[in-house]
Amino acid sequence: MKCRLFLLITIFFLINAIAFAFHQIIQHRKSCIDVNGKTVATRIHAPEGFHIVNADKNSYAAWLQNCTVKPNGYKVHLYNGSIKQPDNIYDAVLDVDVGDKDLQQCADAVIRLRAEYLFATKQFAKIHFNLTNGDRVDYNKYAEGFRPVVHGNKISWNKNSASDYSYSTFRKYFDFIFNYAEHFH
Repeated sequence: MKCRLFLLITIFFLINAIAFAFHQIIQHRKSCIDVNGKTVATRIHAPEGFHIVNADKNSYAAWLQNCTVKPNGYKVHLYNGSIKQPDNIYDAVLDVDVGDKDLQQCADAVIRLRAEYLFATKQFAKIHFNLTNGDRVDYNKYAEGFRPVVHGNKISWNKNSASDYSYSTFRKYFDFIFNYAEHFH
């Protein structure tokens, strides 16, 4: 009986401690957000006692800090237009197109942001991904009009488009990458 009472009291104190910590986190989070900020850097500020490091002007970090965010309160939309649930947990939503197919998953967002930076800074030769079988899929080759054709566990390239380094071509390249993401590391 004493063990059960001790266990119940311990659980009660743990629940209260977690609730208190959660409340503190929410209050602290609110103090770091400027609802009028239009970029990551102007929307999200460092917590008290910390500071944001000034990134080199042309660095990936500076590019991320300057990514545009949707207006405060914007709901995250899935590829099909539906609102992601829960819909009230976001402080900033990046202003990026996710396409109209269910292709972009967790890790894909990270590689997409890095590739977006490389595209924006015209570092096209650095945009490439390897299939698990070792085949490399270069954006430069794709932009030159070659398209990968999947044959089982291999790909070949067919030249069937004109050279085009537009953002539209970049997004089509990523549709291919995301479509075969389960085959990538």
